[in-house]
Amino acid sequence: MSALQAAVFAMRTSQAALQTIGNNLANVNTPGYSRQVVDLANRRPQIIGGLPLGQGVEIAQIRRLRDASVESVLLQTTAQQGQRTAELDTLRQIESLLTPGQGTLHAQVQNFFSRWELLAAEPAEGVRRQEVLQSAGQIANEINSLAQSLASLKVGLKTEIETAVAEVNTLSQNVASLNSEIQIAEVRGVRPNDLLDQRDRLATRLSELIDAEMVRAGAVDGVRLASGESFITTRAKVMSANFDVVEGAQIVVEGAAGTVQLTSGRLAGLVDGFNTFVADVEEDRKSVV
Repeated sequence: MSALQAAVFAMRTSQAALQTIGNNLANVNTPGYSRQVVDLANRRPQIIGGLPLGQGVEIAQIRRLRDASVESVLLQTTAQQGQRTAELDTLRQIESLLTPGQGTLHAQVQNFFSRWELLAAEPAEGVRRQEVLQSAGQIANEINSLAQSLASLKVGLKTEIETAVAEVNTLSQNVASLNSEIQIAEVRGVRPNDLLDQRDRLATRLSELIDAEMVRAGAVDGVRLASGESFITTRAKVMSANFDVVEGAQIVVEGAAGTVQLTSGRLAGLVDGFNTFVADVEEDRKSVV
C-alpha cells in the first residue's frame, strides 16, 4: 500500500510541476509575470518495525524566480528615468520659446540694435527715430508674449503634477489592498504568487512617478516612497499638491509635517520644472524688463 501511495504522490507532484510549466509558457508575454518553479521535497518517512520507509515526493513550495537586488536597482533606474524624461520635456518646451528665429525675441532684439545703428548714422532723420520706437515696442510685445507662454507652461505643469499625485494615490491604495490580500493568503499558508506579481507591477509604475522601494515591514513587504516620507503596508497615506506664489509647487503627505523631498520619479521632474526651470526663465525675463 505504501508503494502505491508513493506512486500516487509522485504522479500528483509531476502533474503540478507540468501545470506550473504550462502556466509559465502561457504567461511568457504577460507584463510583470515572474516565472515560477516547483521546489520538491521528500515526504516524511513512515516508521514500520523501526525502519523508515519512504513515502515518495511532495511539493515544498511554488516560488517566483525573482531577484530582490535586481528589482531594487530596476525601481531606482525607473524612477531616475521618469525624472529625467519629465525634466527634458519641460526644457524642450522652454527651448522652443527661446530658440532664435523669425519673429522671436532674439530676432526683435537684433532688429532693435540694427535700427539704433541706422539712427546713429542719421540722427536727424525722423523716420529712423520712428523705426527705433517701433522696434522697442515689438520687443516689449515679444517679452509680454513670452511671459504669457511661460504662464501657460506653468499651468500645464500644475495640471500634470496634480494628475501624477492623483495616480500615486490610486496606485498606493491598490498596493495597500493587495498587501491585505497577500497577508491573509500567507497566514493561511498559501504563497500568493499572482498577487505578488500584481503588487510588483504597481510598485514599478509607482517608481516611474515617485522614488519607490520594496522593504520588509513585519509580516508583509511594504513600499517606501520618497525616502520613507510615505510608507505603504496595508494602508496608504494620501498625498496632495499645494501651490504657493513664493514657494512654488509642494507635495505633502497626510499627517506629516513639512513637505515631501522628492529625489526621483516623474513627479520630481515636474516639480523641478515648475519651481526651477520655468521660474529661472521668468526671473531672467524680469531682469531684462
